[in-house]
Amino acid sequence: KYSTTINDFLWESSSSQDSESSSDEYQYSSVWVGNVPKSADEVDLKRLFGRFGMINEITIRATRHPFDHAFVCFDSVGSARALLRRKDQEGFEISGVQLKIAERRLQ
Repeated sequence: KYSTTINDFLWESSSSQDSESSSDEYQYSSVWVGNVPKSADEVDLKRLFGRFGMINEITIRATRHPFDHAFVCFDSVGSARALLRRKDQEGFEISGVQLKIAERRLQ
């Protein structure tokens, strides 16, 4: 395996990849969070997701829509993977709004 940094997000790749993908093969240390209320800030997100591991950076992107989205960058792929595994069981929310959580996709 080799690692390289792209836009400050860890990206790992291997020379051979399986044609099937599962959450166990998740390779990024950051996750996308959607449906973030306009009133939420980095402290709210850190409080909610900090138990999954050390957070290096949180970026909230404002949109013209009623809700914003954010990227939560952990210090390890394992932390991101732990959050992704728990998202369906726990259902995370801020100010009564259910957040959407998905794998971070680099373009």
